[in-house]
Amino acid sequence: MSNVKLTGEQIDGVVAEDLKTVINDLLDPINDPHETTKNKKKRLKAFLRVLEYYMKPSEFAEYTKDKL
Repeated sequence: MSNVKLTGEQIDGVVAEDLKTVINDLLDPINDPHETTKNKKKRLKAFLRVLEYYMKPSEFAEYTKDKL
């Protein structure tokens, strides 16, 4: 088995992309129609806060301007 070495910046990018996938799923009204709006809002707020940590402020602003 070979080891893969990633830089901190690469890891941040992987985490940010995964968080974006989860956020996009939460914003999709067809995804999990039985989930309450209140719960989706709480989860979305939490994921956005974590995503903000992993992105540059300008990138985060650009990403969220079309989403919210």
